[in-house]
Amino acid sequence: MAGSTESKVFTLYGALLDDGDYAAFSLGTLYAFLGPLGVSEEAARLALSRMARKGYLGSRRRGRSSFYFVEGPGREKIEAAAARSVRRRDEGPWDGRFRLVSYEVPERLREERTALAAALAAAGYARAAAGLWVAAVDPPPAVEALLASDAYAGLASSWSAEYRGDARAYARRLYRLDERAASVRGFRDRFAAEADGLADAIASGTPPADEECFRRYFEAMTDYVGLMGLVPPLPPELLPEDWPAPSANEAYARYRDLVRDGTNAYVAAHYEPYGE
Repeated sequence: MAGSTESKVFTLYGALLDDGDYAAFSLGTLYAFLGPLGVSEEAARLALSRMARKGYLGSRRRGRSSFYFVEGPGREKIEAAAARSVRRRDEGPWDGRFRLVSYEVPERLREERTALAAALAAAGYARAAAGLWVAAVDPPPAVEALLASDAYAGLASSWSAEYRGDARAYARRLYRLDERAASVRGFRDRFAAEADGLADAIASGTPPADEECFRRYFEAMTDYVGLMGLVPPLPPELLPEDWPAPSANEAYARYRDLVRDGTNAYVAAHYEPYGE
């Protein structure tokens, strides 16, 4: 499972704490959850310490165990990732206008310029030219607040405009949709094939062990979150007719459902409740 130990910890909290049954994870529970994902106990301790220093996690002791809770900045990070992937909203009908943000930020404010570009990219804007970003939907509140902040007063502007031409072709070029579609199809085909293999194993009475289901579940989730980064927030009117994201979502959902029971059993066997 690729990714840093911190990203794996965030994935666990984001997936399991949202179920409502889990308030916090003990150190022993985190060891049990991170082990199948290729993380040693030493690496887990170091990552948890770093995350606590950054304000992402807080810890409390109960009996012999230390429990780790998600703090405000950590929750914000988890919610932002979820909004871009597993809780992503469907785009409604397009109103026929693109949203643009332009800026001229001097070199002495390089960090502010980099932060603005990163925020726009994360919000689904595409870079059309130096200092010019384009989206087809309204910016999220976080971007609106950033543009209205004192840091960018007189440096950044936003507006909407009508594209006089083939808007679908423009979006295809701007977002490099042909390249993205190829990656999405690769994800879909891989998970469809792996789901077929899992279904055959289950039907033959040889399902994967609970720990293996757990590993597969979270590896698939990590890949899916990465996939959604390739799916720009574009309304149907601007997507190619053969856009493969819907069938990729179906393949992922089927695969996830096949390992869900084993994953739940593994979690239940290793979770240490904070309140008991």
